[in-house]
Amino acid sequence: MGVKYYVGDGSELRRVELAPAGDGWVFGLEGRAGRADVRQVTGDCLSILVDGVSYKVHFLRQDGRTIVCVRGEYYDLEVLDEREKSMRESDHGKPRDETAGASKVRSRIPGKVVAVLVQPGSRVAAGEKLLVLEAMKMENEIRAAAPGVVKRLLVSAGDTVETNALLVEFES
Repeated sequence: MGVKYYVGDGSELRRVELAPAGDGWVFGLEGRAGRADVRQVTGDCLSILVDGVSYKVHFLRQDGRTIVCVRGEYYDLEVLDEREKSMRESDHGKPRDETAGASKVRSRIPGKVVAVLVQPGSRVAAGEKLLVLEAMKMENEIRAAAPGVVKRLLVSAGDTVETNALLVEFES
């Protein structure tokens, strides 16, 4: 098939394959294949027809997550492409040290630093915003994986960073 994505709700990622087919899409999900007609209604709303059933799907991308509303039900999803999934699984591409008391925060994507929200000596809580990185015309909030004290900032507003660039170091 065409493009592979990995979609999950925080517990497990499932592979979804998509490929254009005529005026619609062919998809594969966990061994099931199907066809879907997709029409964009507004910037954040799609009309999707799958197996004769119509779905109106609203979505919002925020903080690296995608919130989807289908028939009044909300789903907070993580959507990764193959490169992002590979980076997560590789020891070399982890966005930050994933151990308790994480000591480094790295960029998961290339982009431009638009705001730095902490300074050396700042005490931060897990999940607290550290900086904002603009990539592909979207702002991505970079957050602390664990509580700690900022030891060193390696970027300033206006800096351009590459994937896996070291952004912030915490005291051990």
